[in-house]
Amino acid sequence: MALGLQSQINRGELCNKEIMKIDKSRIYKYCITKGTLQTPKWWPYLVSVLGFFVVIGFVLLVFKSGMV
Repeated sequence: MALGLQSQINRGELCNKEIMKIDKSRIYKYCITKGTLQTPKWWPYLVSVLGFFVVIGFVLLVFKSGMV
């Protein structure tokens, strides 16, 4: 059982599927230190969109405060 768990962690499968079920803090740390914790595929898009809105909002705020 422990050996199977170890091989799953090494392949990165456990990090994605089972991280909420089994001793999450220990496995989460293990996955981060091994670099096998994968971010979802949509994550970069979400960050890009949020960053875009933040920049637009900041520019509008600067223009608005500059014109008043």
